[in-house]
Amino acid sequence: MWGRNREPKKVEDQFPAKKSVLEWKENERLFQLSTKVQPMDANHSFNGILFPVKVSGLEDLEILSFSVGGELGRVRIYASSSAATNDPQTWELLANEDVPRRYVSIRDSTNEQAYEVKFVKPYRIPTNSERHIYIHVATRGDQGLAYQSFGTHHLKTPIIQDARLAIFAGKAHTSPTPFDESDGWWRAVRGLSGSVRYRAVMRPWTSKTHKEFPPAFQKAVVAILLCKNRPECCLSSIPNELVWDIFEWLDWRSWGEEETNQ
Repeated sequence: MWGRNREPKKVEDQFPAKKSVLEWKENERLFQLSTKVQPMDANHSFNGILFPVKVSGLEDLEILSFSVGGELGRVRIYASSSAATNDPQTWELLANEDVPRRYVSIRDSTNEQAYEVKFVKPYRIPTNSERHIYIHVATRGDQGLAYQSFGTHHLKTPIIQDARLAIFAGKAHTSPTPFDESDGWWRAVRGLSGSVRYRAVMRPWTSKTHKEFPPAFQKAVVAILLCKNRPECCLSSIPNELVWDIFEWLDWRSWGEEETNQ
């Protein structure tokens, strides 16, 4: 019996809603990839750098931000599936930010912290694909964005990589106006000094991509289908469409992430 001043607890208070498996898995799978040479120690600086990134593995990636340094001022970050700079309309603007004054000069000994430029929304890159990133600052002069010079082999060999993302060297830009070539020029071979933060996104299973998934997960799918074909199995009464939906939402990473070459 409830007391006079005691209200019964709501059902949701007694049994608080739990995050779905997919939700907490995604929240946990945040990564940061940092270059060996950070902005404070970079050997070049000017208005921008353009460089390719490649995604591999079994997951799509969502790029969330880049951390950079220099006399930044206004920072804009673009992305495109093509490295062509003669048509700015093919580039998607991911960030456009006026950096706080305390981050304006990364080479000042009183400020050794790079500034994280966060995207307006995550930029998704499908696995096994390449995109080009263009980071630009509007500062006039040669003390703008700090970046590093590299050998020509880093045009094909990553300057930094992990199991999912590879970053390559590209070229620097010396104009305070994005994509402009009348008040500046492009110079290779230059690359990122800083870091990128991204989220790994689980790809759903489909019958067409079945062989791209880890062998252990493939075997699990086949085993369930074999069981479903047995009349005495409780799964036999479930519609095929529902079974496909279940496979699609299963977290295949629970079976391990070893890739297959089949």
